[in-house]
Amino acid sequence: MDEGGTPAEVKLETMPPGWHVTTAAAAILYRDRDSVTGSYEVSSKLHLFPEGAGHLEAFGIFLGGRDLQGPNQRYTYFLIRGDGSFKLKRRAGGSAADLTRDWTPSPAIVKGKADGPVANVLSVVVGKDKASFRVNGQEVYSAPRAAIDADGIAGLRINHNLSVHVETLEVKK
Repeated sequence: MDEGGTPAEVKLETMPPGWHVTTAAAAILYRDRDSVTGSYEVSSKLHLFPEGAGHLEAFGIFLGGRDLQGPNQRYTYFLIRGDGSFKLKRRAGGSAADLTRDWTPSPAIVKGKADGPVANVLSVVVGKDKASFRVNGQEVYSAPRAAIDADGIAGLRINHNLSVHVETLEVKK
């Protein structure tokens, strides 16, 4: 869990295909086996269920995770919101710094709707010198590899009060 969350504040249910996550607190979800270095791709197909009016919370993937259960946790996270915008942040211990200045709108992101879930595929392709952040196959941002946390565990970041179905989470060398 992240930012003081407890397991009771995150409901994770197996629901083929994948899992359904309902959060009260922000959380990171990961498998230790998804630790990677070098060149790789992490991707996830995520379905956002309707949010309440004016409730714009974010969800997405993270990479480069280290010390995830300790006070010095580190990772870079790539988030989207139901309004069709994205943001990148980098967590170091108790603080998080923005890598993108503000929430950035992108036509690549399928916006949330009031009458049912919408799906987006988020991916990060990490190469020798560059990381490409993509939504539904379209690059929305790139960064020098040295500017992000690249080596470590990859997983999911889901902020508070969201209902998200995780259809896939893949990490490929």
